[in-house]
Amino acid sequence: MKKLLTFMLGVLFVTGIVAQDGKNRTAVPVKSQKKIISLGTCNTLNSKLIPDAVPVGFTNYDLQTNDGIAKRLINHGDGTFSTVWIQYQGETLPGAPERGSGYNYYDGSSWLYTLLTEPGNNITIEGSQRTGWPAIVALDDGTEYVANHANTAGYFGWTQTIGASNTGWTQKNSDASEPLLWPRAAVSGDTIHIFGVVDYDITYNGQSPAPIYLRSTDGGDTWDGLVQPTGIGSTFFDGIGGDSYAIDANGDVVAFVLFDIMSDCVLFKSTDGGDNWTKKIIADFPVNLYDWEGGVLIDEDTDGIADTCTTVNNADVVIDDNGVVHVGFSTLLIVDDDPGDNAASYFFAYNNGIHYWNDTMDEGYYDGTPTSSSFHELYISDVTEMWIGWTPDLDESGIIGDGITGSGKYGFQGWCGYPSIALDASDNIYISYSATMEGDDYLKLDANPEPQNFKHILVSQKIGSTWEDPIDVTSVDGTNAENIYCTLAKNADTHLYMQYQWDNEPGLNINTNGDGDAATYNYILFKAIPLPISVSEVKSIENNIAVMVYPNPANDIINVNANNIKYIEVYNILGTGIMLIKDNFDNIDVSTLSSGSYVFKVTTDEGVAVKKVQIN
Repeated sequence: MKKLLTFMLGVLFVTGIVAQDGKNRTAVPVKSQKKIISLGTCNTLNSKLIPDAVPVGFTNYDLQTNDGIAKRLINHGDGTFSTVWIQYQGETLPGAPERGSGYNYYDGSSWLYTLLTEPGNNITIEGSQRTGWPAIVALDDGTEYVANHANTAGYFGWTQTIGASNTGWTQKNSDASEPLLWPRAAVSGDTIHIFGVVDYDITYNGQSPAPIYLRSTDGGDTWDGLVQPTGIGSTFFDGIGGDSYAIDANGDVVAFVLFDIMSDCVLFKSTDGGDNWTKKIIADFPVNLYDWEGGVLIDEDTDGIADTCTTVNNADVVIDDNGVVHVGFSTLLIVDDDPGDNAASYFFAYNNGIHYWNDTMDEGYYDGTPTSSSFHELYISDVTEMWIGWTPDLDESGIIGDGITGSGKYGFQGWCGYPSIALDASDNIYISYSATMEGDDYLKLDANPEPQNFKHILVSQKIGSTWEDPIDVTSVDGTNAENIYCTLAKNADTHLYMQYQWDNEPGLNINTNGDGDAATYNYILFKAIPLPISVSEVKSIENNIAVMVYPNPANDIINVNANNIKYIEVYNILGTGIMLIKDNFDNIDVSTLSSGSYVFKVTTDEGVAVKKVQIN
């Protein structure tokens, strides 16, 4: 059964137990990291001071993907950027009749669409047509192409001169024989490579939804027919869920990765521009063509009890200039103890992590893999040794997530996921992901339907041959905020460029497996982070220096007490610096500030502390 359908199942979200099977009886080991570090500086981009996060869009359609996140941010290499997202600013949810693709462009000094404190109009690339799910690429001829969800008119592509406008897009029909949904796009020169699925209401080649590759060699004017490379058909997959794939291209090398909650994670690679393909298994699921509705019990040790399986639930892919394919992916532990009931299955939210693989490695082996075991033999006690990203154990209890109360619901996702991968010119590797932050500082007490902890964006970086501990790069964007769905521009340079969704409510309003959150506006944020992300540029989000900020909440005056304060920076919920205080730290006038949450970043001779303050 495909992940598209599993969203409709009742899922038991298991957070504190281990399945009682022959494979998994031990407690979860915790990575050695004691604290997470966080980025807290402004960044310089083209000699312009850019705040930690710049709002480039709004949406109250808060589901930016069903699974893996598309590449929705382009670094054009000349100081300019293009970005897209799923946009809807109406109140008719979940239907969202004018849902479409938002677009913004940075010309080196300013954004095409400037946002202040309130949502703008609902300008979308597609006008009034209901679609969305965009992926954007830039062609060598100076145009950009956006692939999106097929709609009733059948259109799924749009093109314009790079940065021309957000209203002047031209429709580009694909001449595919079937409508394609949830597309991913990559480009080499003027050749566009698309991967998606045939409309799930259609059974195609015995699959539903059927995974499909599509190519245009003339910038989207004409298209080759639908292609299913050998190894992708119904003998191997009964279907692939929406957004359960990623694609990239570099020169003649094209690669896409398929992943689904109860199937293999596989790489397909072409070295001749998409004519011929080779297949390589990244992670082997124990049962082929697993049937959620009437399958056999997964019981490799034959003890009559369902085994807990390690599976890949998100992935992203980038190809370097040498043709090497790099993959960042997240794994999840899952068990289906009654495969014949077409009902609930279990997944273990606390025991998932981020991994790295490239196609010079053997199948099933990753950074940190024990030499005696391959992926399909690894379960709870082993798989954590391969993590290069994880949920931080902020309270140093030795137990992941014991300081987490819920974490919002995002379908079959654990406490960390949605990886996105980027490379720089030296082939250093950067993988961003969202992780749930434990502790009361990251807890929303009035979340619906119960108190829940927020997610932040973390980045793991491999500089040379060493993976460094993850860094929280969104702490200044608001401690009490949900930061999720990060997409990296695949080409990093002096900076790592990221776009993501900011929300003051953990969880989802959209999605049948969401938790019914209010349909509030969500900001789409852009951020540029200097590289490499150096420990000298980050400080612990734990308040290791003695700082008191009171009263909190405050009305007119705030007092900040600490030894040898140098200065205080005040940020609003968007991470925009709004005050710089150099004296009178014990009598700060905040009467002119609007009601809401603010972050006080206190710099002293002893270090930096970040405090969240509520202004009434």
